[in-house]
Amino acid sequence: MSATDELRHLLGERGVEWWNDTDPEPQHETVVHFEDRIIIFHENVNGTVGYHAYNTHDLTPEQAIAATLGRGTCSFVEKYRNGCKVGNVCSRCGMPATLHEHIDWSYCPNCGAKVES
Repeated sequence: MSATDELRHLLGERGVEWWNDTDPEPQHETVVHFEDRIIIFHENVNGTVGYHAYNTHDLTPEQAIAATLGRGTCSFVEKYRNGCKVGNVCSRCGMPATLHEHIDWSYCPNCGAKVES
């Protein structure tokens, strides 16, 4: 069974309607409409499923950031290994600040959280 076949089977078990939006019909694209978004699933060469999601309503730039990066705050905290300080990391995602110590971040470049001092 292909990844697409399995996806469609699992969607069907859950009562989710899907369709193929292309003609002629390739067998590896599945479209689903969930509440306020449309998701297009496609089968990858390695047997996994990728997707693209589209909102059916417009977003402000702030809403787009919140939808993709999330909200919240972080701080750069000291990280220790075996009792020795190895550097500072983002408290939310763990990105090492030592890679970019010369920059005063307002937002974490990895997770997008607002950096609080």
